[in-house]
Amino acid sequence: MNRILFVFIALVIFAGSGVVHEYFLEPETFFSNSKDVVDVRLYVGEGLKKEDEIPFKHSKTIGFNLFGKDLVKELTSSIPENAMPLYAFSAGKEGNYLLSSDRNWFYINLGPNEFEDYLKEEGMEYVIQHRKKLGECNKDGKERYQRYIKTLLQVGELTDTIFSKKTGSDLEIIPYG
Repeated sequence: MNRILFVFIALVIFAGSGVVHEYFLEPETFFSNSKDVVDVRLYVGEGLKKEDEIPFKHSKTIGFNLFGKDLVKELTSSIPENAMPLYAFSAGKEGNYLLSSDRNWFYINLGPNEFEDYLKEEGMEYVIQHRKKLGECNKDGKERYQRYIKTLLQVGELTDTIFSKKTGSDLEIIPYG
């Protein structure tokens, strides 16, 4: 429970910050036909605006999975190191598909002034006050966080409820239809 709470707090703290960018999976199209092969890329950016494509790294990836109706496919072991695009998706049959990637821990260490500037920018003056109270104003600020990334794909006209699939990630946002 504490791990989930910490990850949630880290997500809230870093949402929209200039320090931590969003990672997102983006297929070349979200709507395809059963015969299509769709490249799926991993990007970093802010506000879903692409800045850089990220190559696949086994050391940074806990799991990368494809889910469909009656389908769970582990993809991590089949993707070569530094792959770009990350994955070439093909379904063979109509339906909805969910790609899910769980990333390993990331660590950030900011100097005291840089960390305080970051906290001010994010409107977290209460953390600055707490650091003063603890006598930690002159200490580096350290953060640890993980990313849990999902994207949906539609093949043909057939729809289902794969969007609500629980993938087993430590933290998931699951829409209900």
